[in-house]
Amino acid sequence: MWSLCEENVPQQKIRRREKPDDALNILAAKLQDDPILQVSWIEGYSAEDIATLQREDTDIDIEKTKPDKPSAPEGPFSVSNLTASSADLEWKPPTKDNGSPVTGYVIESRPSTRARWSKVANVDGNTTKYSPKDLREGIDYLFRVSAVNEEGQGSPLETKEPVRLKEKIDVLSSPRQIKVSKLGPDFVTLDWKSLSSDGGSKVTGYVVKQKRGSDGDWEEVASLKAIETSYKVPKLDEDQEYFFSITALNQKGQGETCELDTSVVPKRPPEKPSPPVGPVILSDIQKTSLVLAWKPSKNDGKSPLTAYYIEMRDPENGSWSAVTKVTPDITSYCFQTLKTEKEYFFRVIAENSVGKSEPLTSDGVIPRSPNSMLYLIIIIVSIFSL
Repeated sequence: MWSLCEENVPQQKIRRREKPDDALNILAAKLQDDPILQVSWIEGYSAEDIATLQREDTDIDIEKTKPDKPSAPEGPFSVSNLTASSADLEWKPPTKDNGSPVTGYVIESRPSTRARWSKVANVDGNTTKYSPKDLREGIDYLFRVSAVNEEGQGSPLETKEPVRLKEKIDVLSSPRQIKVSKLGPDFVTLDWKSLSSDGGSKVTGYVVKQKRGSDGDWEEVASLKAIETSYKVPKLDEDQEYFFSITALNQKGQGETCELDTSVVPKRPPEKPSPPVGPVILSDIQKTSLVLAWKPSKNDGKSPLTAYYIEMRDPENGSWSAVTKVTPDITSYCFQTLKTEKEYFFRVIAENSVGKSEPLTSDGVIPRSPNSMLYLIIIIVSIFSL
């Protein structure tokens, strides 16, 4: 406020009359019985202009100004951060308080299908933001706000278009518990569990990615439907290290990525070993014993050998029976307590974590004394020499 008045001199604010053809017409207030009234402020004029008017003893048409309700708040009327039950409203103060300071605002709302407005809240004159709660999801709402002063509630500022409340869509969480369920020489099958949170928008699919080695680049290998939580990744190179990840998709886009916590190296699954290498060597044949020997299996089936099993065929009934089991570093065995002059067959079987190999079978052998043949020859020679 401009003040050109001495102490104890009555003062009055003066406003111009809104007449475009006469810029010096001034709406003022004065008391008829107060000849020393001084003008302290005129809207649209500087202090120097007011002083000049008073020095020139200008005859001013004066009438007392009456305060009025404030103008509507200034736009834009912003509605943001929509959720299923709330929204953030924001506006600007009115440009004119019409002679009485703004003391508060009234916020109202109504569904777009209804004509009646309902009061949402009252806030003080320094507040130009508000977030109404307990609104209904899926409803199209209109909002309006009005400024209030001592003279009453002014005209409202309204939203131009209805706004629909909806669940706020956040970033998806990552798929859970990704694991390898099958592994082959050129493929791997990945399984995972669905998300713990869909971010307010249902999952629309999954993206599977892979990279070769720790320094490789991620590349997409599959885009799956939301119902799929397993995928067989084909065309992998045997003995090559791979890394894999799964990412979920929704309306907002890609969510957080879940990476398999270990690398994967495709390889053939373990299998049964090949048979021991023959032939079976029979040595040190005695009347009731002999020594059996063989060579190790050429192929352990990609699982270390755990044992060799030695079996013998009964010379009486022809059935096979287990004799013993030896560790894989042993490749010979000495048989005892055999029956003389009976034909025996033996076989050796390799074993690993998967199972047992096909058997390696020996030729038939008859235990006998090593001198029995020589004794027989001597007898025959003696007979013919007589």
